[in-house]
Amino acid sequence: MEEPTFDPRNADRRQLNASPLAQHPPPPQLPPPGAPYPDALMPRTNPWAIISLTFSILGWCGLFGIGGLIGIITGIIARNEILTSYGTQSGEGLAIAGIILGALNVAFVCLLTLCSLSLVGALFSGL
Repeated sequence: MEEPTFDPRNADRRQLNASPLAQHPPPPQLPPPGAPYPDALMPRTNPWAIISLTFSILGWCGLFGIGGLIGIITGIIARNEILTSYGTQSGEGLAIAGIILGALNVAFVCLLTLCSLSLVGALFSGL
């Protein structure tokens, strides 16, 4: 009976087949360059960012003050969620635009209210 000879190439294969790593399937392959990515990998727009911009615009179209406040609050919430999402959410520009438009709206409403109150005060004081 012949004794088996040692072949390092076969020994490596036997060792790989016996290792625990050989039991797991290979990692998924990336799509070829230029191919569209699946929808699961695309970042989604944060809904709070959309709400922020919408209410900030509505603050200029009739919801004076209230729309601006809602836009500021939801914009800050959206920005925090986007920054902590590790790239899975987008819409930071929408959130920033909502915060800025909301802040300008609130400032405008406060200035308009102060001017109106001073005008009413001047009319009633007899000046």
